[in-house]
Amino acid sequence: MAKVLVVPSDHDACGYYRTRLPYSTIKSDIEFEFSDFLDESHITNPDITAFLIQRPVHPELPQFIRDLKAEGKIVVIETDDNLSNIPANNPWFNQYNKKLKDYEECLRLADYIHVATPEHAKYDKTTVFYNAMDLTKYGKRERTGEVHWHGSRSHRESLDLIKPAIVELTKNKVRVTLMGNKGWLKEQFKEVEFLVLKDWVKIEDYYMAVKDADVFLTPLP
Repeated sequence: MAKVLVVPSDHDACGYYRTRLPYSTIKSDIEFEFSDFLDESHITNPDITAFLIQRPVHPELPQFIRDLKAEGKIVVIETDDNLSNIPANNPWFNQYNKKLKDYEECLRLADYIHVATPEHAKYDKTTVFYNAMDLTKYGKRERTGEVHWHGSRSHRESLDLIKPAIVELTKNKVRVTLMGNKGWLKEQFKEVEFLVLKDWVKIEDYYMAVKDADVFLTPLP
């Protein structure tokens, strides 16, 4: 049986919904194993056929990928964000901007690339896997007329883009819920009434926190 070592970028965000969740539930003849790190032992491990590495921004990763390919391993890069176009006022700008050269080199070296939107498919070896939620297991629900948005400080531009619509909805008594950093969100909507602000929830509790929404808005990747 072929084995793929999956290396998520985190536990609670895209690392969960784009790697841990799908590859732990997929029914396949391929075995998926998860690891929070990569080391030299992985390069020569005969049991591992391929590597799926999410958001590769470590400066040592380009050479690591070269070593993997020299051993005949298949390398897949998974990324759902356009790290090459992060606004300067984004909290993550400094962390990622100085690593772009290594990130782009990893993309160039990879055998395959997975992205979330067609706009990020800059290489022919790219496959688009859209973000999605399987709602069928939760059954039918009544319409509520509610609108939910979930994001963080790093999604400031997305929130600014829809802010006028949110304000207009609240004027019409539509219940709008914003989830993320409650204190920061309160600063963005100081004078808006009929607005519900909530802090982050654990990823496993995520669906229950947003299940009352008829419209669910997510930040642009």
